[in-house]
Amino acid sequence: MVIPRRVHVLALAALTLALPVALAGCGGSSGGGIGVDSALLDKLPSSPFLVTVDGRLAGFALVGRGSHLSGDPEVWDVEEFFVARAYRRRGIGAAVAGELWRRFRGRWEVRVMEANLPAIAFWAAAIAEFTGRAVPPVFAEAEDRRWQVFAFDSDGVE
Repeated sequence: MVIPRRVHVLALAALTLALPVALAGCGGSSGGGIGVDSALLDKLPSSPFLVTVDGRLAGFALVGRGSHLSGDPEVWDVEEFFVARAYRRRGIGAAVAGELWRRFRGRWEVRVMEANLPAIAFWAAAIAEFTGRAVPPVFAEAEDRRWQVFAFDSDGVE
């Protein structure tokens, strides 16, 4: 598997440019648009990230604090994670996830809807690659949904 040389995870809270201008560097339009106020983004319950590959927008992620299952406020949560189809199966998703886990050290939960078998396989492989060991998911019901939940700690992982 060949991972493109330039995979970047950009924290939106750090951007003070107008969103279309920021996206221009990711292959988007540079026309006028709505400005991104970093103070407003800092107040969001989630940390938003854009993923670029070789300067093109390739996906996004939202990282939140607090377990949706146990209510533990110290657990990090992958709230949303998306890699565009053209960038899948190239190791990019696992590289992005690993970068997030390195940026936000501590205990993590990754919730996957039980019926989403490809996502369960992806997260099992990405977490095993990051931690160096298999982390089996556990079943949970919450928010009127059935989940497979991967729980691990990113502290001490290089």
